[in-house]
Amino acid sequence: ARTSNSRPELKAEVLSESGSILTKLKRFEEAQNAFEESLTLKRQNFSGPASIATTLNEYGTAKLDQDKASEAEPMLSQALGIFEQASNQQGGYAETLNILSVLHSRAQNYTLAEPLCKRALAIRRREMGTHLSVAESLHNLGVQHIKRGQASKAEPLWREALEIKEQFLPAAHPSII
Repeated sequence: ARTSNSRPELKAEVLSESGSILTKLKRFEEAQNAFEESLTLKRQNFSGPASIATTLNEYGTAKLDQDKASEAEPMLSQALGIFEQASNQQGGYAETLNILSVLHSRAQNYTLAEPLCKRALAIRRREMGTHLSVAESLHNLGVQHIKRGQASKAEPLWREALEIKEQFLPAAHPSII
């Protein structure tokens, strides 16, 4: 029988997923260890760039969830750079753009946040059509407009996001109520 040591790529993926789950459970130290071990394995075993970038994105998102933007930003920027070098500008790339946009929005740096969010939205629209990820980007862009006092720009974005959510989520879902 094969062990996880004979399949380091699989172990790395499981560790990355575990890091995301542990973050949701607020077990941050364990999550950090899982992400770091995953990245080490991926780098040692020559995992593809998109795989490494995806784990960096997940790790950076976990740091942002802990309000550690200064630790999240370099990971997310590195992930973005890897996606751009690999010309893999689809799902993971759009997710990284979106998370970086949220990071800059929280720091009230809207001149950086808005173009990132718009790029994420454009990719998501092109790649996914009508999808909850598109609604997420629409919502985030609307938040940025509200924070800048531009409610008239936010309203149509939020209406479109709500229409998408209503297609996919039950009527009693907190995102709709």
